[in-house]
Amino acid sequence: DRQSMAGLLRGEKPARGMLGIYFGREARPRIDRVVEGGGASNAGVLPGDVILGVDGRRTPSIFEVLEHIGQRLAGEQVRLCLERGGKQIELTVTLGRRSI
Repeated sequence: DRQSMAGLLRGEKPARGMLGIYFGREARPRIDRVVEGGGASNAGVLPGDVILGVDGRRTPSIFEVLEHIGQRLAGEQVRLCLERGGKQIELTVTLGRRSI
């Protein structure tokens, strides 16, 4: 986006992206909590959804979701394949800026 490009021109490091979710304690990527106003919330992700894939790639564990999202920048969009109520749905999420 335009703001990110302006930051790069000023010598700022690009900000890593984040979904704005918290996982439960299970190994599978089941969403425990969604941050209000974050990218996932704005896209319609709900607590209890299970992430089956990101950008067409299967993500059977939390580690694989975090690895894929960690390579993306704030402002980029990702496609999430989710399981909700026994059905599969796809949502597009614009990643937020991860604060360190």
